Amino acid sequence: MKESCNCSAAAKKWGKATADVAGSLADALKARDRERWLSVLWAPAAARPALVAIHCYDLEQSRIVAEAKEPMLGEIKLAWWRERLVAIATGKPAPAEPILAALAADAMPLGVDLQALATLEEGVLPLLLEGPVYAAELAKARGGPLFVALAQALSGSAMTAADGNAASEAGAI
Repeated sequence: MKESCNCSAAAKKWGKATADVAGSLADALKARDRERWLSVLWAPAAARPALVAIHCYDLEQSRIVAEAKEPMLGEIKLAWWRERLVAIATGKPAPAEPILAALAADAMPLGVDLQALATLEEGVLPLLLEGPVYAAELAKARGGPLFVALAQALSGSAMTAADGNAASEAGAI
């Protein structure tokens, strides 16, 4: 079982310098999900900070759901993250939150669409709500935006709709 690690809290302890934040996010990723951390090491060095930030964002979404004591509080936290990502994507500065700062500084310049990444929330939100949960739908809603963002970071550019759909389908598998 993977240990719980708050990527944001781990990054904050290192200060505000970009290299330190990137390093502490990588340390948090290594502690939380070693397999993802190892996969980042195989990527080109230029893409690694963006990949770490994307993975930490996904893990933060999962952590919020896993630790929510009240569904409404979890929904509010997920909405806060979504709203911040959309704001950054539309040109507003990133707040002093390490994952968001890393996404703005490292992922956006590589063509990662943060508005599309914000839709990853749709893949974790149903876990907070009452009612049936359909694993295949959740996998596509979470895996699609995640794998598209990872592919964008690796390619260094925005993707065509067809490429995005292919990455989304691969992510849902």
